Amino acid sequence: MRLIDFFVYYEATLYKNKEEENRLGNRRLNKAIRIAAIIVSIWLTIFIQVFSYLLIRRNIINFDVLKYVFLIIGLLMYLILRYIYVSNGRYQYIISDKYKSFTIGKFTGLFLMFVVMLFSIGLSISIGVYLSNF
Repeated sequence: MRLIDFFVYYEATLYKNKEEENRLGNRRLNKAIRIAAIIVSIWLTIFIQVFSYLLIRRNIINFDVLKYVFLIIGLLMYLILRYIYVSNGRYQYIISDKYKSFTIGKFTGLFLMFVVMLFSIGLSISIGVYLSNF
């Protein structure tokens, strides 16, 4: 969970101010949750691709199916992460003093998040091409 906290923390707190932080409709937080949901969805899609190939020796997710699988997984992950960070107050916890904060700079954190996202997309495409049926 700390890895997902990393994505949400650095995206949501880059330009934070106290008024925006305390609002329920925090746009930065919603954007951070969307980005975290996309990254986790890519990881889940990669896991499904590899697991299905190891189990039945066939890549069941071709490019046409990938759009729908990714959309469904992405929407579910967004709803789950929104529930965790907004409804359960996890975002307020990770910005509080009780949480062991991240020690790298905000722009370095954003850069790492961007690299992880690009690497995840590239890995997903590479696995799909390698396993064929993509």
